[in-house]
Amino acid sequence: MNRTCAIGVAILVLSLSFSTAHADGYSAETKEFLRLHQNEEAGPYFRKLSDAKQVLIAKELLSHKDGRLAYFAATTVYRSGDVDSAMKTFADILATGRDKTDLNGRMGYDWIHSDDPRDGLIFSFILKYVAEHVEDYKDEEQRKRLDAFLTTAGISSPPTKEELKRIRDKLQEEEARIAKDEATDADTRKKFGSDDIEEIKRIHTKLTSFKDTPLLSEKGHLVGVCVTFTLVFPVDDYYLLSPRLMPTKGLMAATQSPLPKMFSWSQWDLTPAHGVIRQDGTEVVSGWAIGAQFKKDLKYECKFYLLPSYLTANNEREYRHAYPARYETDPNGQVLKKNFDQLVRADGAAKYLLRLYAANYGSGEGSHHLETEREYCPLRFYEGVAKAQPVSISKVKLAE
Repeated sequence: MNRTCAIGVAILVLSLSFSTAHADGYSAETKEFLRLHQNEEAGPYFRKLSDAKQVLIAKELLSHKDGRLAYFAATTVYRSGDVDSAMKTFADILATGRDKTDLNGRMGYDWIHSDDPRDGLIFSFILKYVAEHVEDYKDEEQRKRLDAFLTTAGISSPPTKEELKRIRDKLQEEEARIAKDEATDADTRKKFGSDDIEEIKRIHTKLTSFKDTPLLSEKGHLVGVCVTFTLVFPVDDYYLLSPRLMPTKGLMAATQSPLPKMFSWSQWDLTPAHGVIRQDGTEVVSGWAIGAQFKKDLKYECKFYLLPSYLTANNEREYRHAYPARYETDPNGQVLKKNFDQLVRADGAAKYLLRLYAANYGSGEGSHHLETEREYCPLRFYEGVAKAQPVSISKVKLAE
């Protein structure tokens, strides 16, 4: 019921004053909920209740006249497994126009952004319910609103038998897909001894064959680093891959010129300008930071071009030196510019560490970093880009 609490908090913190005129007949828990709700204090109370009492309150509020409370109640009831009761309330909210007057057109916002895949089925369940029950609504205005809901979804009102079958079949397919994914997740949790799929992805993704090569401009100036490595994922899932090279502490010791007192090591970082991932020689996906679905136990060959993080690019993917925009508006902008120049022109050299977000970095035993074979100097990157700019990603090349 934790996700139930989340939506409860999101809705209950709104500055609302709900009527308790029809509180007679409610349980003691629901009466207390409504009393606290008037002072925006119902969230903590609701979260402390047992699952059973949370569902009890929600079911008693399904017919509440305020669409925000009814919406909260229906979502809670749906997540408890009582789909039919929840769908009737959602349909009633649509029929009475409360999705616009009370919810300001934001009905379903939290379902879309939920981490529970079953929340993604709510719209399909509502469509099925309205299609099956639209003729039960005799009020002319309510019927018009539901007719509009169906026609917007490309369904006649009332729907034909073929349309009803198509709606039901699609929903069954979606439920079967989620059930299959849940079964796979259960097997994965058992295999790796963890209930946290994201942790499994992070810890057990294997990175091997890491190699770093200086990246040169068309005329041969050092502008960045090309990193290549192989990934094997433990779970069929979505992964966001955004490799970064970060300086080791050795760079601080090796730098000859004194550094400004206020600085961020992130100015020494190299971040993705372009990447390509191949599987068995075939390109799977490309981009500056890659988010995609990957299959477990396959070898993915990754290649990323990394450039200094302080560069900016135009629409043609041409990179140039640029001061952070905030330096133009910050009262201490000139001092910050001076410190920035001093930092990015640091003349020491040291190895860098590969950091790959959303995946593990190494053998799968919890290692978080892989060190470059070569040493790199921030000043060399700065000078190389200054001589080569604009640096075109389509024209860079690897050092031999």
